[in-house]
Amino acid sequence: MSNGNRMEDNQLKKGFYLLGIVAVVLFFLGFANEFMLGGFKLKKVNILADIQRDPPPLLAKKDSVKKKAKAPAVRKSPCKPGITCIEDYSDNHHALNKF
Repeated sequence: MSNGNRMEDNQLKKGFYLLGIVAVVLFFLGFANEFMLGGFKLKKVNILADIQRDPPPLLAKKDSVKKKAKAPAVRKSPCKPGITCIEDYSDNHHALNKF
């Protein structure tokens, strides 16, 4: 067999090397501030953002003035109990006149 027809070795190692290089570059870009590269604006990268917990939100201080809670307004139904009303929401309120 000649060397020209020989199949190349398994390329699996090269794939893992590429994956490692990309992960290391993204890790170090996390420490860099935003910068411009050839007309492109590169932002800060965080490759662990999906698995990190968000910091707790800042809570506002309570007011010293206490407000009285208003009772919810009770709307009286125009229908008698046991009867289902159909309300007309059309502009001229004549849509249900034919029924």
